[in-house]
Amino acid sequence: YFAVLLHAAFAFTLTKRNRATAGQRYAYRGSVNTTRWYTRWMGVLGAILLLFIIIHMWDFWYPYKYGHDIPLDANGKKDLYGIVVTSFASLTCVLFYVLAMVALGLHLYQGLHNGLRSLGLYHKRYSVWSRRLSKVFAIVVSVIFALMPIYIYLRG
Repeated sequence: YFAVLLHAAFAFTLTKRNRATAGQRYAYRGSVNTTRWYTRWMGVLGAILLLFIIIHMWDFWYPYKYGHDIPLDANGKKDLYGIVVTSFASLTCVLFYVLAMVALGLHLYQGLHNGLRSLGLYHKRYSVWSRRLSKVFAIVVSVIFALMPIYIYLRG
């Protein structure tokens, strides 16, 4: 949990510092096609993910850890499965989770690709593979996480 908060704090601080250093904003932004939209919206995607994490923790983690009125399963343990199934019976909840996983995929793709570039893989030979690896990783992770609420909702 601390790593996510630290990541958010560093991103916010770095963005604030970059804007302060840049001085006055340009009157003309130049071509919008020089960067992809999800690159320009990385902060918004991060904010969506932070909101998702807060809601996710409030819906599942907090009740499981501190809830006293949670039913018990057959083994006498708190029934987290029941909480998850009940939550994902709501289409609104499922759509929010799927939207958050799309944001996660775009955020992971851009973040991993930029991280690999920062580690020195910014070369014509490696750039294509770095982008492909980032794309495959982001798709696999986000699709797997998005399938759970969809499956539970459709199973009804």
